[in-house]
Amino acid sequence: MERGDWDETAAPPAGEPWSLMPHMSTFTRHVGPFFIRHEDLEPGERVRLGFRIRKHQCNPRDVCHGGMLASFLDLCLARGLMAEEGGFGSTPTINMTIDYLAVAPLGTWVESRVTALHQTRQLAFAQALVLSGDQLLVRGSGTFKRFRPLPVPDRG
Repeated sequence: MERGDWDETAAPPAGEPWSLMPHMSTFTRHVGPFFIRHEDLEPGERVRLGFRIRKHQCNPRDVCHGGMLASFLDLCLARGLMAEEGGFGSTPTINMTIDYLAVAPLGTWVESRVTALHQTRQLAFAQALVLSGDQLLVRGSGTFKRFRPLPVPDRG
């Protein structure tokens, strides 16, 4: 998705090091756009994702739909694990829990804080907070299947 594929109503906060998230699936392109940053993070944090709530992400009361927040949490947990040292490829979700703590109205900027908890050879565990400024919107955790990136075949 290029900048021309989204309008200014989706823009991240000005003056912060956000960029459009690369390598989005068809689903995430459809419900996004999402933004990513690797700078100015909390200690131990490797990546942060964010999005601005737009009309297609809202329920009839013009607050962010719970399914949208669940999808964002899932994406944040997986991307957070993929950014860990010794990273790995795709991370299908095995289990995810979510607590909805507050609503976020249309136009609100939302972002994540992900903590990788534990990794085994086959599984990875993480938790995340989803916030709007200092307001905690969602907290959740997940268990993910761990796949190593596929090797690139030698065509020589």
